[in-house]
Amino acid sequence: MRKLFVLSVAIVFPAVFSVTAQAQPQPSMYTLDDIYYYLAQGAEASWGAHSLEPLSGVPGDDIEGFTKSLSDIYYHMVDSFEGCNAAPGQVMDTATFFSTDTDNWGQKSGTIATQSPDNSTVNQTAGYYDAFDLSLVDTELATANIKKDINIFGVSGDSNVVDTGSGDAGAADMLTGKKAFVNGAEVTGNVPAGSNVTGDEGLKMFTITNGLYSGSKTATAQDGDLISTNIGSGITIFGVTGDSNVVNTSSGTAVAVDLHKGKIAWVAGQQITGNFTTPAPSPTPQPFYDQYGPDGSGDVVQIGSLYVASFGDGTGGAWNAVTNWIQAYRWAQELVWLGNGDWRLPTGQGAGDELLGICVEKGTQFLDRQKYWTSTLHQSNFSYAWAVQANFFNQCCEDDMMGQSYSANVRAVRDAE
Repeated sequence: MRKLFVLSVAIVFPAVFSVTAQAQPQPSMYTLDDIYYYLAQGAEASWGAHSLEPLSGVPGDDIEGFTKSLSDIYYHMVDSFEGCNAAPGQVMDTATFFSTDTDNWGQKSGTIATQSPDNSTVNQTAGYYDAFDLSLVDTELATANIKKDINIFGVSGDSNVVDTGSGDAGAADMLTGKKAFVNGAEVTGNVPAGSNVTGDEGLKMFTITNGLYSGSKTATAQDGDLISTNIGSGITIFGVTGDSNVVNTSSGTAVAVDLHKGKIAWVAGQQITGNFTTPAPSPTPQPFYDQYGPDGSGDVVQIGSLYVASFGDGTGGAWNAVTNWIQAYRWAQELVWLGNGDWRLPTGQGAGDELLGICVEKGTQFLDRQKYWTSTLHQSNFSYAWAVQANFFNQCCEDDMMGQSYSANVRAVRDAE
């Protein structure tokens, strides 16, 4: 509220007085001009000799050099105070001001306290603060804590700070010792670096250990038997071409008597040495069967179209010489007996079954009730050959397939003349 102050000055004269000229008094106070300019400009007046004579001019005019009246001073004070509207809550508590509030007039002290930032909360106490960085309020407001390309309160994010939520790599997906961040957590790889791998001898399939293989790594299978002489003619295996001498001999049918003596051939995977020799011319002999049959020496007996050794313990039978099939076959092919070298083992099942026919016709006793080899291999498995069992208990003759390594007796035959 503005108040208007009116200063009234009353001059009282005595009823009877006399005016006597006095000497000019010496000034002993401040003038109105001193008061005015102190209020208007803060110009400090000096105590001393001041002329009390009014200055020339129009009283009340605000003209520099003319004496100011009390009205000048009052209105200047009112105008100046009207521009002042500070309150204690707007002034520092270390400062004093003049309040023009009519309810709180006069010199007052401010109530605004000096405060310091509190980094324990985002709510700061009202007061005066010196200039500060927001990181003083929250120390986490730092580049290293802000995502790339994001700016918070003027702080730019670190280019290394990114959202790793889309990551799905695990330790088993990364090279040992290498680190990455996935779903906000640091992951250290545990996959060893792979190197060239060579398989063990003879393995066409081998294990390649887990690892991270980079660059030009190789996996090599090795087998010392992978050489030309172990591969069939016309065949190439892993870049190795077969030897022209290595062939499948399963279709061969030659036997020793089909080869000149001393000559070598391979038949059904077996080496055969020839034993055929061209007999020297000789005088016409006595008919064979007349000489060696029942009417002769009795060494042979004719059964059908075959001459068969009569006895199991003779040269043509040698049943005591129990032997495996290979030895039996060679024995028969190499047998030269009774002036002839065309003796052989009788055929077995699938090849005429000569031996079974002999057994059936002559009875089991003729074959000493023993098991005898034939010359016939099993049709689908050459590691087996046919034999005939002259069964003692059942008094019957039976074909029997046996492995070539088993032992049986032999009985030589040749074609009848």
